[in-house]
Amino acid sequence: MFSFLKNICICIIKMDILNNLLFNIQTIASIPKGKKISTAKEFIVIDEESVVQGLWRRRYNDSRYKAVSLICREVHIVIEISTRIMDSRSLYNIEVIKEPIDDLLLVQKSTRLLRIKELKKIRNSLRACVYGIDNLCETYNADANVVGHLNPLVVEIEKHVTLITELLRL
Repeated sequence: MFSFLKNICICIIKMDILNNLLFNIQTIASIPKGKKISTAKEFIVIDEESVVQGLWRRRYNDSRYKAVSLICREVHIVIEISTRIMDSRSLYNIEVIKEPIDDLLLVQKSTRLLRIKELKKIRNSLRACVYGIDNLCETYNADANVVGHLNPLVVEIEKHVTLITELLRL
């Protein structure tokens, strides 16, 4: 019984981490052309242009390279989490439902549905994220380092979204 409760607590913690990551991914998705992001806070935020923007960025050691590094890290973590979800037994090992339904089978089925829901949420967030990354590439098109990191990331995202979509069709 203790093991079951421990697994539930771990699942709740993972969901909180995933939700925080997806919040950042959605913020990236909403970056318009010409805007910058700030990584000085707990979450990624779209930086508003102001007279003191440069001072704040300098004070918190916030730069485009730090932002690109954070974007790459957040996307890679989301891809890793979704890969682990896709590899998990909970997506595949569902026994044929027999009457009466035992508790274990009910847990397996609800876990499978939760994992599918998570994958759909991740897929949609990653798809949307490409738009914001493309906008950042256009904003920093003169900086080969930024574009050189973000363009391959877009390709990686698109390949991963295709994998998730194919798995969800099964």
